[in-house]
Amino acid sequence: MTDPLHARLPVTSLVNNSEVIEISAKVGDFSRLAAAIEADLAAETDAQAPDDWREKRVSGSLEFGAEAGGEAIVAVCLAAEMTSVCQRSLDIFEWQLETELKLRLVRTEGADAELEGYETWELDDDVVVPIELADEALVMALPLSVRRDEESVEVDSPAAAEELTTPFADLRAQMDKAKD
Repeated sequence: MTDPLHARLPVTSLVNNSEVIEISAKVGDFSRLAAAIEADLAAETDAQAPDDWREKRVSGSLEFGAEAGGEAIVAVCLAAEMTSVCQRSLDIFEWQLETELKLRLVRTEGADAELEGYETWELDDDVVVPIELADEALVMALPLSVRRDEESVEVDSPAAAEELTTPFADLRAQMDKAKD
């Protein structure tokens, strides 16, 4: 039996059978996602990237079906444990990426009309590799600039607290003083 996540499968078969492909994999199994994380972690930081970031879990499902008009669709629901560099503090931290997408699967020549509520995924032929759909959905869900929430920034000492103050806190006073 072939692995349905990595196999080239006919879209018509997936749709006609209303196939649901469950995903339980590792971040390292998704080539584009892993490349994006690796590039982020390679950024110059003082913190050392954990060795196990490729082993973090990705789970979810791909549910194939058809709309009333017979168009092939897939509902993508994914969650991934991510390791990233915070763009505010430049520390490495872990966070949860979750995404839900509704994709309309069309042949390149059939991509003229939109289907409300669905993103269009163009296919060259009538086959799809489910892990590629999942990989693309995860990459599309990545934020442009990954940052921890303000509440999760830890302050260990008064010196660290001073670093978190805004650099322009007394700018108005300095500008008024310069005018005099």
